[in-house]
Amino acid sequence: MTAQNQALSTGYGMIPSGDASYANALAGLANTYSGLRAQQDKKRENIAEFFGGLNTASGNSKKDKEKLEDIKDGKAPSGGLNLNTNFA
Repeated sequence: MTAQNQALSTGYGMIPSGDASYANALAGLANTYSGLRAQQDKKRENIAEFFGGLNTASGNSKKDKEKLEDIKDGKAPSGGLNLNTNFA
């Protein structure tokens, strides 16, 4: 039994006793990152609210609607490439 106690004592003595400052520093770093994350989440939320608040459901004005009708009726040139032109 004495040999077993000596072996356990030796084994326990080999386990390093850690300093709590490292664990405390990690906890502080985690709290810092948590605070920064909360700030960035708030900024993203503000940006989303800003662009989401733009009036995208207002539709076209009367003048815009007239221009679109002219384009549909062929009275106004459409933008982009005209692929209906024959060059031969």
